[in-house]
Amino acid sequence: MTTQKTGNKRLLALADLLEKLPRRRFEYARWVGTSWKGKQDLSCGTTACALGWAATMPSLRRAGLRLMPSTEYADGFYHGVVALKGDRYATNSSPYEAAKEVFAIDYAEAYHLFNPSYNMLEESATPKQVAKHIRLFVAVRSAR
Repeated sequence: MTTQKTGNKRLLALADLLEKLPRRRFEYARWVGTSWKGKQDLSCGTTACALGWAATMPSLRRAGLRLMPSTEYADGFYHGVVALKGDRYATNSSPYEAAKEVFAIDYAEAYHLFNPSYNMLEESATPKQVAKHIRLFVAVRSAR
């Protein structure tokens, strides 16, 4: 089980990645963009959200985080979802369940961090804005 301290370190590492990410490669409202070809490192040039990019990080991949093709949505909006490796989470499991496990957060906190309709950021938020949002969350959480 992931501890809060480890979860915070992982969140801050994700914030570091997002701060360096080109704006054109970030889309807060999609796990991965429609041009995703299944490459786990997103080297195909597609976009991804914060949690999608988290799944490219070696330390979080070792923790089990993966991008998986999605069959859940018939409209094609979601071409991939984030899940944990193995049979504990199926391809169409909630990405927020995976975030809970990897970052030692609860479901509401996962939504707060990774769902633009559930927090004060807009779908058009930049990766730097989301990094700031994550850092603020960690600071508040650490102060408790």
